[in-house]
Amino acid sequence: MRLDFDTDRYGQRWQVETVFSMIKRNQGETLYARTYWAQNREILLKVLTHNIAVLLLIKELFYRATLSPYLPPTRPPMRLRF
Repeated sequence: MRLDFDTDRYGQRWQVETVFSMIKRNQGETLYARTYWAQNREILLKVLTHNIAVLLLIKELFYRATLSPYLPPTRPPMRLRF
């Protein structure tokens, strides 16, 4: 297998496995539809829901990046009294 391993085909497999894991963890691994076509629609709905959730999460992360709560609030310069 080491000689015939196709790195182009399986080089990014970890990304696919990560997405499958996220969908199973967040939305469950059970399909409730009985027919083949209904199962396909249910899987498509899970993938679509996952993609929307990821987009909303990314938008929230970038929004938070602009408003850093860890920086102290800016204060006007102190006036020295003599």
